Amino acid sequence: MAVTVATGGALAVPSPVHAYSYSQIPASSWAYTDSSRPHQAVVGAQADAPVGRWLDAEENAHTSRFYFTLDLSSLAGRQLLDVDLVAREKKVTDCTKGASVELWRTAAFTSGNSWKNPPAELERLGTIDAGAGRECSGPLAQDLADAVHAALARGEKALHLELRLSAEAERDRSLSRWLWYRPTLSVQHNGLPTVGALSVYPGRGCGDATHPVAVGRSTTFAAKASDPDQNEWVDVTFAAWPVDQPDQRTERGGGSYGGGQEHRTEWDMSSYPHGTVVAWTARSFDGDGYSDWAAPCYVRVDRQPPAQAPEVSSTDYPAGRDWPGSGGVGVPGTFRLDAGGDTDVTSYRLYDTSTGMDMRVDAPTPGAAAEATWTPRRSGPVRFEVTAVDPVGNASPVRVYEFMVRDTEPEIRVEVAGTRLPSTLTMRSPVTEVTSFGYRVGEGAETRVPASAGAATVELVFPDSATYKLTVAAYVGDQLSGVATDNVLVNDAPTVESADFAFPEHDGVVGREGSFTFRPRTTDVVAYRYSFDYEEPIRVAAAADGTATVPWTPQQANWYTLYVRSERADGSLSAPRSYEFSVIDNRPTVYSGNLVSWPRRDGLGLPIEFSFDTAMPDVTEFVYQFDGEVERTVAAEYGSARVTWTPDRAGERQVTVRSRYASGELSPPAVWPFQVWTGPVVRSTTYDSDSVDGRVGKEATFTFQPGLPDVQRYTYRFDGGDEQSVDAAADGTASVRYTPGLAGYQTLEVTSHGADGTSSQTRTYAFIVKSDKVTVYGYYNEWGINGGIGVPGSMTFWTELFRDVTEYRYQLNDGPEQTLAASTDGTGTTFTLTPDRNGTNTLSVRQVLRNGEVSPATEFSFEVGTAPRVTSAEYPAGSWSGGAGQAGRFTFSGGTAGIVEFEFQVGEDDARTVPAIDGTATVTWTPPYWTGYTMTVRGRLADGTWTDTTSYSFYVAP
Repeated sequence: MAVTVATGGALAVPSPVHAYSYSQIPASSWAYTDSSRPHQAVVGAQADAPVGRWLDAEENAHTSRFYFTLDLSSLAGRQLLDVDLVAREKKVTDCTKGASVELWRTAAFTSGNSWKNPPAELERLGTIDAGAGRECSGPLAQDLADAVHAALARGEKALHLELRLSAEAERDRSLSRWLWYRPTLSVQHNGLPTVGALSVYPGRGCGDATHPVAVGRSTTFAAKASDPDQNEWVDVTFAAWPVDQPDQRTERGGGSYGGGQEHRTEWDMSSYPHGTVVAWTARSFDGDGYSDWAAPCYVRVDRQPPAQAPEVSSTDYPAGRDWPGSGGVGVPGTFRLDAGGDTDVTSYRLYDTSTGMDMRVDAPTPGAAAEATWTPRRSGPVRFEVTAVDPVGNASPVRVYEFMVRDTEPEIRVEVAGTRLPSTLTMRSPVTEVTSFGYRVGEGAETRVPASAGAATVELVFPDSATYKLTVAAYVGDQLSGVATDNVLVNDAPTVESADFAFPEHDGVVGREGSFTFRPRTTDVVAYRYSFDYEEPIRVAAAADGTATVPWTPQQANWYTLYVRSERADGSLSAPRSYEFSVIDNRPTVYSGNLVSWPRRDGLGLPIEFSFDTAMPDVTEFVYQFDGEVERTVAAEYGSARVTWTPDRAGERQVTVRSRYASGELSPPAVWPFQVWTGPVVRSTTYDSDSVDGRVGKEATFTFQPGLPDVQRYTYRFDGGDEQSVDAAADGTASVRYTPGLAGYQTLEVTSHGADGTSSQTRTYAFIVKSDKVTVYGYYNEWGINGGIGVPGSMTFWTELFRDVTEYRYQLNDGPEQTLAASTDGTGTTFTLTPDRNGTNTLSVRQVLRNGEVSPATEFSFEVGTAPRVTSAEYPAGSWSGGAGQAGRFTFSGGTAGIVEFEFQVGEDDARTVPAIDGTATVTWTPPYWTGYTMTVRGRLADGTWTDTTSYSFYVAP
């Protein structure tokens, strides 16, 4: 139960945040009366209070009632969500018997009250069941929400209560019990939030019904909310309605600002007519309770903009697009904006369409002219769109003001020498009349220098590594001509120069010495620290002029980065300079893709292709030699060449290659060791790269040729099967025969074994076994039910043996065998199939090879439905034909036996029926327009059942 004390309303509001608190309020006073002392009461004793009839130690009988007071002052003005009285039993006389304990609201217990003079019982608030069968003592609880709410509503600060047994139960000694002397009120409560400071944002006040705040098409309402429990989450709901139409009230939430206390919402006023007075208010919510709605504020909708566009003029930038224009880049200009005395105008808006600059200028007084100052950042045409604006933001028609800005922007060129060294600033103006330049570094003072022929050069010293903003102004006499700015990046990293290592102009060469020269870009440089890539830095002393030259001979080809820092006399280091360059090898490189493929395809007697490459210039040919064979040459083309070499033995081999330059000089040799695969060479006329004959069930011969001498036998296995062995002939060769039973990728692994027990590497010979089955696909497929009797469908035969197949022989169900010439270009062979029965149909197909051999039959089963066949000579399926108003005849047939009528429908037309004669019917239909149409047709059998539906699509020509 949730009780709102402030309003008297009951709320049950779900919320993601709960603001309530828990309080335990123990009794502020307590007493009990005793029938054996009829004129006295036991007041404030810190001992258990008896209730009902009980006996003392001397077996004297007593009857008692318990009174106590709860202080409610802390709950005044708070929302009560749960209020429970909890009185703890400390002892009962007989645990097997339950009792009903009555709770009464009474008058206040005073010093004159006793058993004979009890406080008045005002109302019974409830009966607490102290039932049997539970623990011998325990808590007694009673909901007191209504009683506490009523007491607070009466303005009472305390609730006076009595716990007793009924008159009948008071006579039964076995029902008596003792209660803890200080019962507690357990309260879940919440301090209701407040809302106030309603205002039209920003700071335009609240407005009353007589003086509403003027607002435009959109406005922002603001309110401040707080919570006495310091809850961080407080939400605000806003409401608004036309004062003369309160039934059009709408509500919406808002967002919080300023740490969560201020809440705002943007309200669309565009639906209210001009002049409408709208009342608005707000209330807050802390997750459990709402505040009252605040007193309403009032706004008046002003949707009437100023009628006339403002006049715009400028002596600095007069209107017109005449070349070369006026003013200049960086030269401010003043623009006069005049609303012609319209007192509804309080500001002007100036928008630069080329740069997106948006400026608002207030009028000194309503309707007065205003001046705007604008500084161009580039030369060329400028288009201003200017409007006069009333207090609520309504804008007048647009006044377009176009003008030309003269090209006066100075050119800035800085040759940065580094830090603490003189850098050169060159300033040049396109205005030949320029007499001087002023330059400023950062926010420093401007320095003026005279111009000569529109230019000036000065020296600047940048003290530290940083980015400096440089502003240059050009003057004609004392008149500003133009302004330019530039950001200059300055650092003290040294420069690196090298004639020997200069990418991309000149690569370094392995073994050829070169040098690098370091030059300072700061003062007091005494040394440099440099490193190649990430090696340890090396220190080299600088000469008197601050430079240093370092010789270096590269030992291997690579891409290098040289890092250099200069060192000052005080030991400080500059920013690093990175210098990248390439070193190429003067020896050629050798590569063979045949020796890295898998499975390996090289071996004894098998040609191997090698490529020779060099990055060196002026190479005319390569000189190469395999394993002490005769030295040979091959011409180089763009630094590359290819040769083919056939090994006369397997195992470890090497090739030595040198480059020959145009001068006749030879490069150092590149020695490239490699291994020729020792595994046997496998050959098969049936399964080589050009064969078309290898297929399932076709026996093939595989011949093994040794890669090593003295081979006695071979071990082999097909496609991961069991290992087998075959002896070698006198010449070391052997042959085996194999008939594959499955199609697809397969392997033959072969290892040779010599007389001395050595074994070769294992040769993996991969080959493809083609399927002897025919693939069938098309309109009638194995995944669904299509067509019907007599409905033709396009079907295709395809085979992996297409290069060796001359024809297909096929048979539908138990019909005659037919012959179809086969395509030999790898595409399928397509034909038309017309089923003669519903349900399961079987298509059997065999392929005939060039040698006359006929493959086993492939059987293809598919399901045929009951859809009728539709034909039309005037409007064939899938074609543009006929025309609007030209009748066409459509014939329905087939599908299934026993059709007595057909139903057809074109597009959204009503369905029509036509009787079938011997399972066939013809209708005439005239298309009203040229477009595409779909006719759906189905047949009905004598028993009323319908066939499958056929969709027949055609196109009517324009």
